[in-house]
Amino acid sequence: MPEWVAKLTVDKGATLVWKVMEKEIYASDVSDQQNRFLIKKQIAEDRIRPAMTGDEIAAANLMSSGDFTTSKRRRLSGGEGEIGERKEGREHGGLPMMVYTRYGWGCLLYLTRWDASKASVLKGGNYREFHRRSFLAAGDVVEMWAFRDGHGKLCFIIGNKIDLEISL
Repeated sequence: MPEWVAKLTVDKGATLVWKVMEKEIYASDVSDQQNRFLIKKQIAEDRIRPAMTGDEIAAANLMSSGDFTTSKRRRLSGGEGEIGERKEGREHGGLPMMVYTRYGWGCLLYLTRWDASKASVLKGGNYREFHRRSFLAAGDVVEMWAFRDGHGKLCFIIGNKIDLEISL
């Protein structure tokens, strides 16, 4: 575990810490128009969901595939509207959670899963500030760690992976 993760998790009273993933930052992760951090479906299902309570799973829209209505099921099939016309998507704020930079600055973001792609995202009004304070850029490789703070709340830490291998 990197020192910056250990220090922050100790400061927050964490007893259990685990690595969620390493990922290359996409241009869309740092775009002011997208305002979200993408987490692949399999990562959310394998590395995040098992550590969540039932209420957290529901709030983050991470129920198993049989537990929620898919986009196809939301399509109108006759009656009002054209066949294939989609109903307006549901409002889904997501699971509020603290997300920290490797430098210790944290903000409230929301973890949710998109119905269409099944990918999960961290989003919210604070995302631009999180992006600015974390110094993430397209092409960077980052590490994402999860922990429960001293109050039992699920939190994430996201920071650049720094390779200290120096050739002489």
